[in-house]
Amino acid sequence: MTTICSAQQAREWLPRYWGLTRFPALLLIAVSTLAACEQNGAESTTQTQRLNSTTESSARIHELPSALREVSGLALSDTGALFAIADEVGRILELDATTGAALRQIDIGRPPVKGDFEGLAIDGNIISAVTSDGVLYQVDIGSQPGELIQVIDLDTRDHCEIEGLSNADESGGLWLVCKRTLGDGDDNSVRFLRWDPALANEHPVQFDIANRPILDALDKKDFNPSAIAITQDRRGFLVIAARQKSFAFFQLTDSPRYIRAGRLIDAPLHAQAEGLAIDKSEALFIANEGAIGRLFAYPAGVWSHMLKQQDNRQ
Repeated sequence: MTTICSAQQAREWLPRYWGLTRFPALLLIAVSTLAACEQNGAESTTQTQRLNSTTESSARIHELPSALREVSGLALSDTGALFAIADEVGRILELDATTGAALRQIDIGRPPVKGDFEGLAIDGNIISAVTSDGVLYQVDIGSQPGELIQVIDLDTRDHCEIEGLSNADESGGLWLVCKRTLGDGDDNSVRFLRWDPALANEHPVQFDIANRPILDALDKKDFNPSAIAITQDRRGFLVIAARQKSFAFFQLTDSPRYIRAGRLIDAPLHAQAEGLAIDKSEALFIANEGAIGRLFAYPAGVWSHMLKQQDNRQ
């Protein structure tokens, strides 16, 4: 028998059964339930403590709602509101960044569309979500939450498996990153795509950046991006690779320029880092998918400190 409850719920239920001394079996079940839930609660607390103590993490680690077990994208608004999306269905959750709890739900369409969603970005009251095969959805999250504004096929499925989305600039442009190139793609590069809303009917502009310096810095055979986030000054972006538990930083001028790469902060703790966001204070948010989705909230300045540490190692 599987018991699904919290220790607090069990404490609330037990007094209701305490008077049932005429029914020993029911009383036994109630007591057993409390013991099981207390144990589960203790195990959960111990697990969180273990996560924090393994690498002396500076992050606050929060369990995400069950709908985000396969979290695949994070986005931060200018006001600091944190949004997340998961694979398979177009359902966006606004999160309390201090607890990981869901504040509201925004469906992309009614009923919500299905797709392999792999990235999220927000600009004012417009939130963008993209699928791995390059279908871009833009929806209102203001006065008409979930109202579809437009759906655009970026026509990338033959050459790019998209795995990350981020704002580009004030024009509403977007950066996308490919987990891997497809077809006759170049396996020796990291591929970025730049979409401009003024050219909505045109293909995104493609940038291929040689991956050899990244692989050498990491001592890895591959670098497969899983998320991308632009810095608040919009002069660069951070890319993480879940499979390699690594990061790479790129400077933005006319095109992305590789600067450095290294081991992801608290790498052993990140089972599968799929969501990434940086706020105005340079605080870093990383979301991990798994049996239990987790949000790692790092303090201000931690990502630039991560880059400096890497500088010292090189």
